[in-house]
Amino acid sequence: MSLDLSKNAKNLLENRYLRRNEKREIIETPKELFQRVAKNIAEAEEDQEKQNYYEEEFYKLMTESKFLPNSPTLMNAGTELQQLAACFVLPVPDSMEGIFNAVKNAALIHKSGGGTGFAFSRLRPQNDVVKSTGGISSGPLSFMKVFNSATNTVKQGGKRRGANMGMLRVDHPDILNFINAKGELNEENQELYDQFETSLEETYLKPEIIDEELSNYKEKLLDKQFSNFNLSVAVTDEFMEAVQEGCNYKVVNPRNGQVVGELDAKKIFKLIVNYAWKNGEPGIIFIDEINRKNPVPNLGEIEATNPCGEQPLLPNEACNLGSINLSQFVKNQKVDWNALKDTVRLAVRFLDNVIDMNKYPLSEIEEQVMKARKIGLGVMGFHEMLIRLGISYNSEDAVEMAKKVMEFIKENAHQYSQELAEEKGAFPAWEESVYEKPQRNATLTTIAPTGSISFLAGTSGGIEPFFSFSYTHTDGEGNVSTFEYDFTEEADTDILVTTMDIEPEWHIRIQAAFQKYVDNAVSKTINLPYVASKEDVGEAYVLAHELGCKGLTVYRDGSRGSQVLETNKEDEEENQKKKDKIYPQKRPLAALGETIKYDTGCGKLYLTININQAGEPIETFLTTGSDGGCSVMTEAVSRLTSMALRSGIAPEKVIDQLRSTSTCPSFMYKKGKGNKLTGRSCSDVVGRALNEILKSNEFKDMTGEVTAVIEEEVINNHSINSNINEEIEDVTIQRPNCPECGQRLHFEQGCNSCKNCGYSSCG
Repeated sequence: MSLDLSKNAKNLLENRYLRRNEKREIIETPKELFQRVAKNIAEAEEDQEKQNYYEEEFYKLMTESKFLPNSPTLMNAGTELQQLAACFVLPVPDSMEGIFNAVKNAALIHKSGGGTGFAFSRLRPQNDVVKSTGGISSGPLSFMKVFNSATNTVKQGGKRRGANMGMLRVDHPDILNFINAKGELNEENQELYDQFETSLEETYLKPEIIDEELSNYKEKLLDKQFSNFNLSVAVTDEFMEAVQEGCNYKVVNPRNGQVVGELDAKKIFKLIVNYAWKNGEPGIIFIDEINRKNPVPNLGEIEATNPCGEQPLLPNEACNLGSINLSQFVKNQKVDWNALKDTVRLAVRFLDNVIDMNKYPLSEIEEQVMKARKIGLGVMGFHEMLIRLGISYNSEDAVEMAKKVMEFIKENAHQYSQELAEEKGAFPAWEESVYEKPQRNATLTTIAPTGSISFLAGTSGGIEPFFSFSYTHTDGEGNVSTFEYDFTEEADTDILVTTMDIEPEWHIRIQAAFQKYVDNAVSKTINLPYVASKEDVGEAYVLAHELGCKGLTVYRDGSRGSQVLETNKEDEEENQKKKDKIYPQKRPLAALGETIKYDTGCGKLYLTININQAGEPIETFLTTGSDGGCSVMTEAVSRLTSMALRSGIAPEKVIDQLRSTSTCPSFMYKKGKGNKLTGRSCSDVVGRALNEILKSNEFKDMTGEVTAVIEEEVINNHSINSNINEEIEDVTIQRPNCPECGQRLHFEQGCNSCKNCGYSSCG
């Protein structure tokens, strides 16, 4: 069977998945990779006849892009390493021995290619008593630094360091320090900052340059704090109710379970929202909802998730994941439900076999995994499926399709797991579970990040909308090619929305629709435009809780400057040489301005200048009348001027360039009625008009009218929160680069992903 892989997919396989010898030479083809994986996973079957049958079926499943397992399985199945799971949660007990045992175990997991999640909620708070020594505790954050440093060191066998999830309950006494962990300088970095500030003050630099240097240095220091962690607050129902009611909630010392005080729920919630708005962290996990849906509560309480939040697990549990490519099951704008059912059943058997074929890094993990035999079958290509069905992502039809397709997958997955239980036996803890009938696996469905595998399949990631329908790819030799998704034959252009076209409410409703039929959790990013307010973030959290989500990741475009997984030193040095490109901000929904008419030697000239709600010029339109003029040149001048203004270039600099042009002999014009300007060329006219606007209060007086127009447009289109005038702190837009190809990364599904080479920080 020939593989239908794009050139980009082949490049990704060569860079990350195909086996290499000791000289780092590739010794495997893409076809051999899928043969290796299929053969290895089929070896879990009881006899040779079944092994041969399922080896062929698994091979077709993957090579036809109907299903792909998580990256560790593709990389390691059939190799000496044989570590196939992606998700691990390790316990962190409240003892020195237990803490450092967890550090050691995490290092072993990272070495094998897995990511880890930790709940630090059992650790006694800072300054609490330590009876064994008579001293006081340093608190959870001090030990989190140890985990972060260990992760920073261990990266054998790969280019990247391990990823961690750090979680703390909202009722822990140290919750304020935890929320501030990535937003405020810690003690050591504050000292470095103060030293740097002192050294700058001894120079002859201008004050504004000093301020800029200090701001940049602070951002670099903050990026290093817990750089190998995603952070999430485990919020309780009690806390969310207190937020709604505007009252206090109790804070509990985990050492003895005693209430040690109260905190203002609204203030804590506002603080979480502030930092989530500022840099995307901390996220929120609804820990009570997670435990309400725990299928085996007698095995213990779930305290943490894997690094991207889609897999809530008990301490010492692991899980293997895989995703069905939904775009492969649409024919002639209809879903092929029979083919999807067959794929669900085969994918469940594949993932169940992975449990038995996996070589676990720790015996405690293998023992815990075998009790519940959890798997995580998810999807990718949901947005492409919608487009091929003629459905817009931001619509009721999309929400209903999300429910329908995930309910279908869950029902068939559980049905086949029951059949597997009859064939191979139920999971050992079944009698302690919530299930009436025996089944093979305690959980079956998960929506995981699919950055790399969806790139291999050539479809949209997970349940995320397309970030863009086209992008460029640069190969190792610097050759640039364009990759495009062309849906013009399948769908009307009005349904071809992308991430930033979709209102936050629709993102959350799609996530909630899937969560209703997902055993574990859903990894999805609620993307917000850069101009989104903190109120928008807060409303997203509240809506997610009301709709039954198990957690939420909110990301405001351009707000995050670093990723959980750092690049190696060589990559960092190379990326340091590359400068981020500046892109114009999206035009607001509505704007007001003024049009001025000029009579020139080129004919009638009409200049329109529009402003935003802050009274700043954002665009120009320069057109000529029907009696002549350099229409192409005037359009170019107005387009480039608009782009410069919306890209953040100071209007004064734009004006200087526009007015520095030479005189156009045919341009000299007579003053029109009410026209106080004179000029030497069309660009000079634009420059002079902009200058008048900057000096005049006339336009500033229109800002209230601009806001009213925008709000009216927002209400009509239900596009964004109408509270657009909320004051926003000054945050520098930093766009991280891909460690493998240097292109801009996009944040989705809790991961930094590269649309150029297929890199994903989540593997």
